[in-house]
Amino acid sequence: MSWFKRNKEKKPVPPTRVLVSAIGDDSELRTTADSDAEIYSKHYSQVTNKAVDNADALIDLISAEEFDIVHLLARVNADGTVGQTSIKNVIDICAKTNVKLLFFAHSNLPDTYIQNFKPGRFNLVMTINRKDKYFGGFLDALLGKLTLGKTMPTAWVELSPQTEQASEHNSLPECAFVANLPKHKFLRGDSEVAL
Repeated sequence: MSWFKRNKEKKPVPPTRVLVSAIGDDSELRTTADSDAEIYSKHYSQVTNKAVDNADALIDLISAEEFDIVHLLARVNADGTVGQTSIKNVIDICAKTNVKLLFFAHSNLPDTYIQNFKPGRFNLVMTINRKDKYFGGFLDALLGKLTLGKTMPTAWVELSPQTEQASEHNSLPECAFVANLPKHKFLRGDSEVAL
């Protein structure tokens, strides 16, 4: 009987910590980051929206604090740099600091990702065509599913079915998703779960 009671005990869920950051002195990216941060704030209580001048400053920020989700607005060059810094350095620091989702939310060329991105042990989203008209609704729906306890792969497939009918995807941003941490749950953090 005590085994059953132990399993019924509830444990507080730590809040999911989110960083939304635009890299560089680009007003379009910063405005977009503000919009995306508002959407995250609807779902999570610990959202940091901080623009940085360069990727090195972003690396310092990620190193100084703990984030579960890092949502970036950056123009990645064909050689895999943001400004003078290799994007591989950003990916490495995310892996080192236990980030669970790295989301590149600005449109970048597919070859830029293919040639320069070697993801670590975290989920990775790479945006190819943001389709601003639809991105906010997609992000809001994705986060809504995640806060309800769905895993990233499950939520992703529900919103973007993996079928050959491209017409289903006309109203979705074009993104590639790599599930390297498929079982992690990005809960709201203001609830408890049974042990």
